[in-house]
Amino acid sequence: HSLIVILGGSEGGLWKRRGFARELADSGFSNVQLAYFDFPGGPKHLKNIAIEDVVEGIRAAAKQADVDEACVSV
Repeated sequence: HSLIVILGGSEGGLWKRRGFARELADSGFSNVQLAYFDFPGGPKHLKNIAIEDVVEGIRAAAKQADVDEACVSV
């Protein structure tokens, strides 16, 4: 399956649209939601955000058995 990476917006945390990840999965897409600020243990504000944690999250999700590592969309 292709992997779709879902990132939250300027509100921080995870993206709030209910059911979106399930809709993607039902359509044959693997997906992962990643927060990059304003989440427990993470930076509180959208300032000086380290991209490495997001990259590691994407790499980990791409290694799942049902994911084609060559087909990742953000």
